[in-house]
Amino acid sequence: MFGTNMIAPPKMLSYETALSTWESIKPIRGRSDTDTRPLARRGNDNLTIRRNSNNGDVIVTLYSTEIITYHEDGLITIEPYASALTNRIMWCILGPYMNTLWSARDYRTCDFITEVGGRYYNTPSYFVVDPRKTPWVLGAGSKPFRVPRLDRSKAAKALRESGYRDFVVWLETQLKLGVDPRNPDSWAHYQLPLPFAVARLLRNGDNEGWAKLAQYFSTRSSRDSLYQRLRHCVYDYEGCCEVEETAYFESWREVQSAMRRMKTYG
Repeated sequence: MFGTNMIAPPKMLSYETALSTWESIKPIRGRSDTDTRPLARRGNDNLTIRRNSNNGDVIVTLYSTEIITYHEDGLITIEPYASALTNRIMWCILGPYMNTLWSARDYRTCDFITEVGGRYYNTPSYFVVDPRKTPWVLGAGSKPFRVPRLDRSKAAKALRESGYRDFVVWLETQLKLGVDPRNPDSWAHYQLPLPFAVARLLRNGDNEGWAKLAQYFSTRSSRDSLYQRLRHCVYDYEGCCEVEETAYFESWREVQSAMRRMKTYG
């Protein structure tokens, strides 16, 4: 699970447990820093546990990131880091009371989702949990989810008035005639102009403007994806999406639904 150079860390659900774990580990012989001790295999500094002699905090560090800090008042501060290894270590130490789903994605959604006490939070930088309550409670550090919601009646009106439907008919006619005005460059769709420029080209309603617009899309992409991107440009320009803020979600299904909307309309 952790490779040959690291073993599963122990479960530590409170400051007292973390402190006793640190006390039970002997310092590495010959090192001047006796406060930092290996939490995995001895001699392996990838995962360590340290007691701060100034304030008594007990800190778990993965490589150079202090991922968990246990405070004397009982609170626990978590530092998110997007890696599969960090998620596994978090589960070993704090699960199932807290479950991290941290990843680095290439589209505009929340990367750091953390489940605490059955609630799913957006935790991008740090957060504080209170393990003295049942179920555990997230006390600080989360940011609200900003979830776009499409106003379908407004969107339908925008598509009718924008020239989008006329463009679709024009492009489909061109393709049936054996003419493909799209760009053969596989990266063309990443050069799509801003929504106001797309809206202007759509509204022109002439072959020259539509041909120029078609050049922003690759022949290697499906027409469905082309039309979807155009619709989203129209929605953005006409303000068809309203953003709702939510502090947390009660189920993973709700999270997935919100993430789909963020990816589609974000």
